[in-house]
Amino acid sequence: MSAIAAIASVALPAALAQSSARLTAKQAALLGLPAPAQAVSEEMVGALIVKMRATGSQLAQAQGGAYVRSLSNMAGVGVKGVRAISDSTSHVALDGPMTMSQARAVAARLASDPMVEYAEPDVAMRPFAAPTTEPLFASQQWNLFPPASIYPGNVVVPMGMPARTTSAPAAGAANLIAAWDRTTGSDTVVVAVVDTGIVNHPDLNGNTVLVPVYTAAGRFLAGYDFVSSGALTLPANTVSGDGNGRDNNPADPGDAVSQADRANPLCNDNTPNQGTAAAPSTWHGSHSAGVVAATANNAAGIAGIGWNVRILPVRALGRCGGAMSDVADAILWSAGLTVTTAPVPPETAVPANANPAKVILIGAGGKVGVACSQTLQNAIDAAVTAGSVVVAAAGNEGSVTGISAPANCNNVIAVTAHAINGENATYSNIDAPGGTQVTISAAGGGSPGSLGSSPGAPSGIDDPAWDGYYIWSTTPSGGGAPQLPLTYTGRFGTSPAAAQVAGVAALIKSAVPAATPAQIKSAIVTSARPFPDLTLCAPGRDFAGRCGAGMLDATRALQAAGPPLVVTPPASVTVAVGGTASFTVEAIGAVSYQWVRNGVAIAGATGPTYTTPALAATDNNVAFVVNMSNSFGGTSSPAAVVTVTSTAANSPSGGGALPAWQLLLLSSLLLAARVRVAYREQ
Repeated sequence: MSAIAAIASVALPAALAQSSARLTAKQAALLGLPAPAQAVSEEMVGALIVKMRATGSQLAQAQGGAYVRSLSNMAGVGVKGVRAISDSTSHVALDGPMTMSQARAVAARLASDPMVEYAEPDVAMRPFAAPTTEPLFASQQWNLFPPASIYPGNVVVPMGMPARTTSAPAAGAANLIAAWDRTTGSDTVVVAVVDTGIVNHPDLNGNTVLVPVYTAAGRFLAGYDFVSSGALTLPANTVSGDGNGRDNNPADPGDAVSQADRANPLCNDNTPNQGTAAAPSTWHGSHSAGVVAATANNAAGIAGIGWNVRILPVRALGRCGGAMSDVADAILWSAGLTVTTAPVPPETAVPANANPAKVILIGAGGKVGVACSQTLQNAIDAAVTAGSVVVAAAGNEGSVTGISAPANCNNVIAVTAHAINGENATYSNIDAPGGTQVTISAAGGGSPGSLGSSPGAPSGIDDPAWDGYYIWSTTPSGGGAPQLPLTYTGRFGTSPAAAQVAGVAALIKSAVPAATPAQIKSAIVTSARPFPDLTLCAPGRDFAGRCGAGMLDATRALQAAGPPLVVTPPASVTVAVGGTASFTVEAIGAVSYQWVRNGVAIAGATGPTYTTPALAATDNNVAFVVNMSNSFGGTSSPAAVVTVTSTAANSPSGGGALPAWQLLLLSSLLLAARVRVAYREQ
């Protein structure tokens, strides 16, 4: 694996619960155990991004890189290269790596110059998924099932334990079956996969060979490779691995890392659970692409979420991860915007993108605790302004105090992950209360019992020999370079969760071509299903309010991609004089509510539930309607009519008090009954 931020941990069985050595910080906190010991080691940085002010002196603007180099020297840092990223922004390669805190201090000194708008470290980015070697069964795509269905599972034989079946309710599934009745995706919708690159696969572009590794055919459009030859300021070709840096070939040559690679502090990022051993290629980009758009109804393999959408492969990650500056350029190009970074021979200027993406999936990010950089934020803002939805994974460190960039940037759909039963996944990052919260949760796989202490999680499947339920998708074979056969691999992580959200965003864009990024995000958020009772993200539980709007639901999201859809209208009621009436509406996609009485808006009645004041006889046959709206339009509910009677209503829907004469009669009867009982007992 190439600098994966954190490989998802397997939950400990009860016998091992006395030690937190294998737990994430999330698990340890929930089990009341001390936090796992982590080596205190800062991320190493090899480059800075420096942007000059637009109002800077003409001399400073004209000098460009030379001015930045002189500033760097005055800041006390050696520079081995300055490369223009845009007319006013430079990539500054340092003489040697420094810690993140040192790099931030240098950046602060640079930013103190009145000609500098900002300066920041060019941090490392890495993919977020944990690969497995479990064989694929056609029935294993539980993550696409209706949530009320039962996943049949398969037989697992843990070491030293009897065989058992893994069948389970798919409460955390994304509900695609009914969604496909409306749309299976349009070939006019393009999804950019900003990742490790892509390889041919019969379930994506119809190719069954790896010569060449990538062919722009079938579902694949002509993409681009943004991995700079000297990315992360490592020796040339270390990260890119293809010998030529940036070019028009986004093929994934493999991102395997050796122990020698990891010995370099700019490659070994010391994230939890990563270790220092050699790791095979991840094929992360191909896996993400298959989750989004693998071909369906071809009697082979798996089904993607958008069967007909097109994939724009944009390579920004390689061995040891990738540079934030390369990821930012990849985002801009994906959205159809101009990339002005100066090429380093043999690289050439980046051409225009002929197929701008309306959905941009970023399955990678930096470490928890590293804020969204200005460079990333600028690229994301520009992409969204250009009409692209940006989706990013929250990260796999199991953090409860932060999510990774770019998921923590503004204008991003940030995705955390849950297991098959809707339980928050052990590995998935969330933030502390008041922090930058994720937008939505999607199925990321893993053991349903992986959090151990959750009453809502099954207890019989936590053991170190089995990692849980995976998200299956398209990959080649091979631990180094891509090899045949082209196959399918199960993974779990926030990256496959984010890929599912990107796929649903593509379905919405297919069904409603005019939908804006804000409307697509709103449809996904307002249609989310609530987390199952007793799971950690449910109301009143440990992570309530910190796991996003709920669980991804494709069918409901498509329903929400339009004016609000009334699911349960307010019901007519009968109440007595002096009583009150309560009305509730359930509508998918509703953002605002306004209750109306006989055509007149009721002040302050702006929620899904409304209770009247005490009703008089003159309120008989009054009609109540609720008007709902979202960015797509408005909807009104059917009218609910109140019947007001002079006697108590025998209706559970109404409220009110008994008339005085009935209270007097009832009191007399009760008193007489008590007297008779007392007489018999004497």
